[in-house]
Amino acid sequence: MFKKLVDQAKSKLEEQATKIKEQALDKLNEAGEGLQGLKDKANEKISEAGDNIQGLKNKATDKLNEAGDQLKDLKSKVSDGIQEKKEDLKNMKDKALEKVTLDHLVPDVKNIIQKKVVPMLNVRTLGKSIGDDRIQAAFTTAYEFLPAPIRLVVGQETFLKFCSANKAKLLDEETEQSIKAIPESTQKFSNADEIIKLKELMDHGVLTKDEFETFKQQLL
Repeated sequence: MFKKLVDQAKSKLEEQATKIKEQALDKLNEAGEGLQGLKDKANEKISEAGDNIQGLKNKATDKLNEAGDQLKDLKSKVSDGIQEKKEDLKNMKDKALEKVTLDHLVPDVKNIIQKKVVPMLNVRTLGKSIGDDRIQAAFTTAYEFLPAPIRLVVGQETFLKFCSANKAKLLDEETEQSIKAIPESTQKFSNADEIIKLKELMDHGVLTKDEFETFKQQLL
């Protein structure tokens, strides 16, 4: 009888122990699932945070690139502006230098036209060498007599415009009439004929040796 009671008690204890064990395992499994869920959520949050950080990084990179492009454009515009200013200043300087040079040349040009240009126009073939506009031809020929350093500073076009604008200062009435009175040659002269005439001008002191050589080379 006693043994039966002991066996019954032992059986109940074993049943309770098994039940408690099963309940404990269930709790552990639930806790494990809960932990896994938390872990998954944490991983999702970490992944989202990583995506957000990458997005912010990409935006920051785009902004930096945009700022770099804007800075490059600004630098280019500033450089272009500086270059334009330099060119403007150079043009102003060149024009000022031309004007100062030309203003100082008025007496010399007037003398060149009287002493050298008029005799030159009288011996050169009109249609071939100087064209129909005698006054313009006089100014064009005068430019050829300017010293080389002056011609480096003052271009022929600028010189001719200056002469046209200051014709009254450069040509007195007698000189202008002498130029206009130059007859148009009906005879066609060869280069050799013109060189002979230029040689005569040199012999008479109208042309220097260097001037003679310059005009001779033009004909040759």
